[in-house]
Amino acid sequence: MYVGRFAPTPSGPLHIGSITTAIASFCDAKKNSGKWLIRFDDLDQQRTNDAFASDILRTLESFSLIWDDTPSYQSKRNSLYSEWLSSPAILQNTYFCECSRKTIKDNNPDFIDEPIYPGSCRDKNIDPKDSHNIRFKLRNSQVITINDLILGEVNENLSATSGDFVIAKPNGYVTYHLASVIDDHSYGVTHVMRGYDLLRSSLRQILLQKNLGLTLPAYAHLPLVKNSFGQKLSKQNKAEPVDVRLKSLIFFEALNFLGQNPPTYLKDEDVESIKNWAISNWQLEKVKA
Repeated sequence: MYVGRFAPTPSGPLHIGSITTAIASFCDAKKNSGKWLIRFDDLDQQRTNDAFASDILRTLESFSLIWDDTPSYQSKRNSLYSEWLSSPAILQNTYFCECSRKTIKDNNPDFIDEPIYPGSCRDKNIDPKDSHNIRFKLRNSQVITINDLILGEVNENLSATSGDFVIAKPNGYVTYHLASVIDDHSYGVTHVMRGYDLLRSSLRQILLQKNLGLTLPAYAHLPLVKNSFGQKLSKQNKAEPVDVRLKSLIFFEALNFLGQNPPTYLKDEDVESIKNWAISNWQLEKVKA
């Protein structure tokens, strides 16, 4: 059975980019007679709160995007993540790291986004302390392949583009990468639809899935909705919250952006009618990278 999911971070309200992802994920699941789940990626308790989570659910309801089963919260599942963290497949491929984020950034001054970790602590056999991260060790040439439902085949050498990545933090919480893999497995997720900006996250998660012997879901990376400056819409770029008063127009324009070519008359219909049209006529192959 098809099981899809939408996994927002409750650090602010939904914007046009995130509601577009939700619409695509929902329509693909329902077109395939599947389930659609909500999971809140709220491991970073300093950035997230329950008020934003509630607001996100209300916004989804206003767009008639109704989820199956009770929404889940990663912040409430750390005991499960800890069990997986101590599994042989993880223990054999990880090490403790004492490098601070500032140290790594200072050693990679030319990187604008995420710097490549050089493996400084890989062979130090560092004893675990409260101040240490746990990193997953890559092979010297760790090439990961993804057969994306939108992008086609993608290959990337994670050793060259990111280096050994953190899967658990000093506060005892695992990172998004490991938590996401465990959640997708435990909820039986078969299809992951997300923005193109998360492609490298997907590649890391595929590596973890393979090492843990888990079934890989199908991945589809959506084109990014951008602002007038060519930046992807995000909370960091001060994207405006979705105006639910314009929900029919927003739903219609999201379908246009996703290549579905809805008929013009639909923009004046209620969201329930637009949703029903979208499910009946949804074609993932029309979504272009």
